[in-house]
Amino acid sequence: MNQKQQLDDLTDDLSHLIGNEDLTDEDLREASESLLPALCDALHEMGYGNRLYKIWSNEHNAWWKPNSKGYTQERKLAGAYKEHEALDIVERANIGLKDVPNEAMVEIVADEPFGILPEYQS
Repeated sequence: MNQKQQLDDLTDDLSHLIGNEDLTDEDLREASESLLPALCDALHEMGYGNRLYKIWSNEHNAWWKPNSKGYTQERKLAGAYKEHEALDIVERANIGLKDVPNEAMVEIVADEPFGILPEYQS
């Protein structure tokens, strides 16, 4: 199966789930939790969603280290997180906050001075 067909199949499955009035919210949540990562992976393979992020902690005044293993003051030692990973971390860390978030995503740009060393990627 080619990538486009895989993506089409996944989006069709997700659309059918959303339109199914017989599913409970819990059924829909469980089904989407399995489909959404597959959909993100398919998009990534097609070249979408390739952005990487570092996470800044306002609470700790430091960058998140790779694999969520603590904090560092040095940007070049910060972890590189895929977009969906960074969103998950930031959303969980900022639940209930309205004014200033605890954590923020910072996109890594191609010409970043320090680059990303493979051993520091998440």
